[in-house]
This record gives sequence, structure tokens and C-alpha cells, in this order.
Amino acid sequence: MSPDPTVLYTMYQAWKTAIDQIADIAGLYPTFVLNISPGSAARVAQTNGIGWQFSTGWVNAEDDLRVETCIRQLTEHLHGINQQNGLARDFIYMGDAGEWQDAFAGFPAENVQRMREIRGRYDPLGTFTRLNWGGDLNSGVELHKGE
Repeated sequence: MSPDPTVLYTMYQAWKTAIDQIADIAGLYPTFVLNISPGSAARVAQTNGIGWQFSTGWVNAEDDLRVETCIRQLTEHLHGINQQNGLARDFIYMGDAGEWQDAFAGFPAENVQRMREIRGRYDPLGTFTRLNWGGDLNSGVELHKGE
């Protein structure tokens, strides 16, 4: 997103409110990370944007759905606000993408096609894709967890 101190503070407040709603979860350790990217870091960061993410952990598997739902709803809500304010960017950093997010959607179509070709050449049986969740270039949302 484009930097905006007021919006960033509002995002922090919304995150804090959301985390307060799940604060009773055992072993909850939430973080709200802002990554400031210099224009020289990558082509995507030429506008000196800020990448933001939530990194949240917890102890018990029975809390998975509650935490994941909270974080997904919050992420989508804040991204929507940033879109309305003209601050949002469509780029999703693949290494930090949520399981419901399509990190490939922000890539140029010709790059995705080239990745498919390379995958076809070096992994024709799709072994890497099957053994690692994420990275499926054939579908919108990349998730192979539990396969």
C-alpha cells in the first residue's frame, strides 16, 4: 500500500480490536508487521510502498478456524479500506500470502505462463506441487495442504 500515517494507525487499531476478540486463545502470539520497501528493492516497490502482514500463532488445533477466520476477515476488511482510499496495491508477496490468497494474480500473465512451462519441463509429474502446499499455477488459490 502507499504510506499514509492516518490509515496505518487506523489499521493498527482495527488489528488490536480484532486480536482482543480472540485474546482468550491459548498461546496466542499475534504480530502486525509493516515492511517499508525502498524504491530500489524491487520493481514492485518503486513507489516506496509498505507491505503489511499479520503473523499469528497459537497452541491448539481446535482454535485454527477461529483464528484463521479472524485474520482473514481483518485482512480483507483492511485491504478493502485501502482500496477505497486509493492506497491498495494488488501485489501479494508469495512468502507471506494467506492460504486463501492468490499470489500469482499480481504477476504478469506471461511470467505465470513461463513458470508453468518451467514446472512442466522439470517437474512433469507435479511432485513438488503435491508435496508442498502452495505454488499451484493451475488454480486461483494455491492450497494443497493435507493432500
